[in-house]
Amino acid sequence: MVDAGVLAALQWQAGDRVSWSARTGSIVLRLSNVGTVRIGGAGRFWLPARARRHARIGAGDQVLLAARPVPGVLVVVAVSAVDEVVADAMSGVENGSAR
Repeated sequence: MVDAGVLAALQWQAGDRVSWSARTGSIVLRLSNVGTVRIGGAGRFWLPARARRHARIGAGDQVLLAARPVPGVLVVVAVSAVDEVVADAMSGVENGSAR
């Protein structure tokens, strides 16, 4: 994946390590000294096959990148799962328990 603008907003640089967690349709990445993913040159990084399998994101699938600079989180959402992810977030807002 490549998106230098998103990584610049997060202040992630080549060589930084990130850890991941996944659920159906999305993968969350955070800076971590023991992370298994390394940010490459020109803002490139690869999502591990295990993370993609767990999130059900296939190689070549279109994704949406959503960054939150503080605390430095990047969420990778499969385009096919955007409606579900937004509905889940909105239900939390409606119930007073925003996630």
